[in-house]
Amino acid sequence: RTTRETTVHAAASAGVTPRVAGSEPPALENEMLGRYDGDIRNQIRQALRRGLDVQQFVLYGGTPHESTIEAYRRYVPVQAESYARTGMPPHDMNYWTGLSDAVQRGGGIDIVVLVVDEAGTAVAGVTCHAFQGRAIYWSGASTAAGKSNRANPLALHAAISSCASLGVTTFELGRFDAMELSDKERSITQYKAQFRGYRRPVLNFARPSQSLWAQLRSLVTSIRSDFNRIVAVAQRG
Repeated sequence: RTTRETTVHAAASAGVTPRVAGSEPPALENEMLGRYDGDIRNQIRQALRRGLDVQQFVLYGGTPHESTIEAYRRYVPVQAESYARTGMPPHDMNYWTGLSDAVQRGGGIDIVVLVVDEAGTAVAGVTCHAFQGRAIYWSGASTAAGKSNRANPLALHAAISSCASLGVTTFELGRFDAMELSDKERSITQYKAQFRGYRRPVLNFARPSQSLWAQLRSLVTSIRSDFNRIVAVAQRG
């Protein structure tokens, strides 16, 4: 597998300075926006012209648990609708708050970026985790209205910008298989590639798929091996 990383240049790259949960996101017309492919840059600006705005929660050790609850109370419905469109089961509140708590206890920062419409309703979001100058994109989601209004690229751009303002210098957009056959997975990779960056090879171990008959033979072999070991122990006794 290969991971695509976007190198971000933050003004305070020497360290991470946690911000208050729910604080104002950084300016979105920034140096990074100019590096993206022209089409994705235009989509981000279209989203802003259509009245969408960005809110964020920066959650770290010492953040009141209520802030974590509030961030995911607003994100979970968006993720549920987004996953329903693709036929995937969404994660529940316990998953998200438990994951966030684990990130915070480990010394990391959990960033939840929400794109909201003019009524303040979340229509898209991105979550990512930052630690020691690096960040990883964890999840992204949108409602049907958010998707049609270009909220997805706006959310990801805001997340990258937020991480840069925290001192992050490398933002990992996620891993992909260079030999991927799924059209959906390939389209996701192509979408992320528009944010530019560089590719880094990652060692990956995979077990070849087996037919049902091959699995049965493996099971029989394993059972025989275990049986022979038991017999050998019994004979030694």
